[in-house]
Amino acid sequence: IRHGYDQRSIAVVNSSGEPVDGIESVVSIEKLPFVPDLAIILTGGDAAFGLAEDLIEWGVRALNIFANDGRVLSDTADLKAMLNSTGTRLLGPNSPGLVSMPVGAAAHASQFLSRRTLRRGPVGIVSHSGAIGGIVANEMLEARVGFDWLICTGNEIDVGMGESLEFLANQEDLRSIGLFVETIRDIEPFRRGLELAAARDISVSALKIGWSEAASRAASIHSGAQVTTVEVFNAELRRFGAVLCDDVADMTARL
Repeated sequence: IRHGYDQRSIAVVNSSGEPVDGIESVVSIEKLPFVPDLAIILTGGDAAFGLAEDLIEWGVRALNIFANDGRVLSDTADLKAMLNSTGTRLLGPNSPGLVSMPVGAAAHASQFLSRRTLRRGPVGIVSHSGAIGGIVANEMLEARVGFDWLICTGNEIDVGMGESLEFLANQEDLRSIGLFVETIRDIEPFRRGLELAAARDISVSALKIGWSEAASRAASIHSGAQVTTVEVFNAELRRFGAVLCDDVADMTARL
């Protein structure tokens, strides 16, 4: 709401029935006044699994799950089966969400959104880490460059880094894309995204973590990533003219 989204298009489910930030709530999914385009699930992982099931049954076809514990991580096969049977798409779990400036939706749980006025710019950001994604987006705002898209993919039960890159490479107004990568789970969409970005003269700058044994363990703990080898990753970037960055500052400077 603070960033311009129409409050009339937001519905809140709160088991207490109390308003949330001035918005009236309903006590259950069945009492929602409309079927939302996107459901943002902000509960623990065990509860989130059941809510995802209920929302899918209710007809919601896009979910964002913030939780990084419980059944949404331990029962991924069942969660994927629910998605596949209905065509529902999921961002996460372990994802704070996304910001879409063209749509006007700041559906992202990040501190910079409470402090900053958003500014459009020809930049897209995809990050496995919500924290790093927020840092890069904030840097773009501080530099008065702005950004159009911030997508944090988390554990990638469904939507992944490659598909997100391919999506951004199809956006008409983008001129650069920044990637914070732990691993590439969907390599073919990733290659298509790099190829399309190169064809459309959209620069791609990537920061890859996990080369060392300790960093690889950290990435695995953070998002379940089986970290791609440096040789494979560098070869894919070089093939399409993308740039491997040294650190966050290097990547933001290139955007």
